[in-house]
Amino acid sequence: MRCKTDKKQNLVGKSIKRLDAKAKADGSLRYTDDLEFSGLYGAVIRSSLAYGKILGITYSKEFDFSDFIIVDYKDIEGVNKNIILTDDQPFLSEGVVRFIGEPILLIAHKSKKALRDAKKYIHIEYEEFESVLTLEDAKKKRKSCL
Repeated sequence: MRCKTDKKQNLVGKSIKRLDAKAKADGSLRYTDDLEFSGLYGAVIRSSLAYGKILGITYSKEFDFSDFIIVDYKDIEGVNKNIILTDDQPFLSEGVVRFIGEPILLIAHKSKKALRDAKKYIHIEYEEFESVLTLEDAKKKRKSCL
């Protein structure tokens, strides 16, 4: 049985003119980051480590954090879990990071520039654990835990 397709929608293998191509090429297209609004902007502070324990988070005294809102896992009401298939993925790390880029903190401020600057003055100290990068390593590790 063949699926019916609208001939107008059969685009595989064809060169299609994008409606936004000119605006992207000439720089006139406005992206979300280009927009200004009254309110707060947010940023995520993420893990730079594949696997490890967070030993401490320090905020440099060289930067004024007094106008910032800073949120960690303890500030989340209810369960800190992003349940997709299982409940093993926290919204914000609870002290152990399991991949590069895992969210640790949320910060908010009325200025995008201040947010970018602030990220440079937040330092996270880790105890690095041995990363498991292959299926074979994972099987060995699992056997050693049983």
